[in-house]
Amino acid sequence: MILSSIGSLVGAVYYRSKIALLDREVDLSYSWEKAKGRIVTTSVVEEIARTGDETNDDIYYAIKIKYSFSVSGNSYVGAAFAPGLFQLNKDSEEQAKQYLINNNYHDNSETDVYFDPRNPKVSALKKGYCEEVEEQRNSDERDSYSLIAASVVCIVIGIVLLSLLD
Repeated sequence: MILSSIGSLVGAVYYRSKIALLDREVDLSYSWEKAKGRIVTTSVVEEIARTGDETNDDIYYAIKIKYSFSVSGNSYVGAAFAPGLFQLNKDSEEQAKQYLINNNYHDNSETDVYFDPRNPKVSALKKGYCEEVEEQRNSDERDSYSLIAASVVCIVIGIVLLSLLD
């Protein structure tokens, strides 16, 4: 019981750290410059989030993208939708494909790429707080709150069980 509480708290700290890192990367991206780029490949991949109960595993559709761009005569390849966000997850394959269509992300299409002028290897298709970042941030916050709630429940149950032993 105590170990599961500790595990849940560690998971919550992980998600809170992930959110803080994402916020920092997004804040830094406001100073990024823009270049013209080209979509190299896009893909939608069915993935499974294991829940520990095979009958209750979550299926989602990961959108992955690769793009190329040049800065000062040097070529770069990137894969980020937004700062710190290298794949987008959608509930259905149709939603994932529609996202690609709505954003005109298809093989060989031209696109804007934002990059860190101090280190052009760091790039993304969008900068700042965009819809994609908000979705990821909200998902991570929900996960962290769920883990905090689970750890509190485990601690309370542990305290009750310990009091019954006295």
